[in-house]
Amino acid sequence: MQNSSELSKDVKPSVESLLDYNKQNGWPDVKSQHKVIVHEYAVAGNVSDAAKAGKVTKATVSKILRDPIVRGYLDFIWEDHRLDSILTRQFVELQYLDFLDQVNGDTEVPIVTKEGDSMMAKKFDATGKLGVLRDMSKFAGMEDKSGNSLGGVSVNIDLSAFGAEKEVGVTIDGGDNTPE
Repeated sequence: MQNSSELSKDVKPSVESLLDYNKQNGWPDVKSQHKVIVHEYAVAGNVSDAAKAGKVTKATVSKILRDPIVRGYLDFIWEDHRLDSILTRQFVELQYLDFLDQVNGDTEVPIVTKEGDSMMAKKFDATGKLGVLRDMSKFAGMEDKSGNSLGGVSVNIDLSAFGAEKEVGVTIDGGDNTPE
């Protein structure tokens, strides 16, 4: 595979054209060691871990990350990582279910005493439970965008055992029906 230095001997390409060329051709101008450093930096987010991974000094990592082609590769890795790590609805719902166990007092949670000591204990949190249930009802589509509850209950009673020929149905809406 050729690298960008073989593109044209007469014209010095712009940084943008070098970035485009590298992106289309698998980043041939980024050395393997630099790719290792960039990947570690993208994951860990710090120069120290990237330096250990690349077996270089932190100053060298800082210098490598200032190179425009390497920086373009880092941006490419970050963009790729963002696309892979978008939170899904299912993930959020599972987190709420785990949190529901915590606010119900079914699972131990870290708490701090009045004296400043921290410990693990089961603790019921009514306000937290109400918030989790309210948010979960939004996920389930039981509220419209203005926060009004849509969670109605339909009750159908089959009266055929009593000789009636039709079914009686009643719907109770989920709104606030308290008298004013």
